[in-house]
Amino acid sequence: MAKLESETCKLREEIKMLEHKRRAVISSAPAAETVWKVAIEYFRLFRHGLPLKGNDSIALDFVQEMMAPDVIHNSGCGAEAMIRSWRRLSNWFEDVELKFERLEKSVEGSIVATTTTSITINEVTVRNVFPHLHNSSNHKGRSRLTQKLLGQRIVMHGTTRFEWDSAFDRVTSVVGHSDLLTPMLRLLGNVEDVTIAFKDSLARPDFR
Repeated sequence: MAKLESETCKLREEIKMLEHKRRAVISSAPAAETVWKVAIEYFRLFRHGLPLKGNDSIALDFVQEMMAPDVIHNSGCGAEAMIRSWRRLSNWFEDVELKFERLEKSVEGSIVATTTTSITINEVTVRNVFPHLHNSSNHKGRSRLTQKLLGQRIVMHGTTRFEWDSAFDRVTSVVGHSDLLTPMLRLLGNVEDVTIAFKDSLARPDFR
């Protein structure tokens, strides 16, 4: 057992060293290329959220090295806030998967990724994201909504925008929007039930 733990620790250190080398290559690229490489690396690291605690340090190192200290991430600010956001998403939803379909440069100079985000709703999701449905399980209508949601795979289409500061060679903002409203409407079947589901939910229709 001790040997296995030692080998596991050694493997983790080797992985961290390789990740550091990868980021060094990204940093050494011309500024015009770096933001594209940072965006691609972001989607590689967070493709499945942060399902394992061991991934936190690798992801945090990447964010701290390639992004501004006060990087904006949806409603949060800073590297730690970004990691907490991904950790929360991974804990609240099952089988998180984020994929980018294409990357484009906007007129303003930022990089915009067209994305597909997939999540599965389970008991933990209902308890944390839709607490009003969980706490009111004795209410016939809300219990019905809970049953409709449990076990469902949600696929959302959206965008993620990366803002780049050429003066400091750092990403200053990573803001994503995904359409949660459309699949929820398709799943629940009517606007009234969707309104009830979102009323006191921690998830917004744009999944921010």
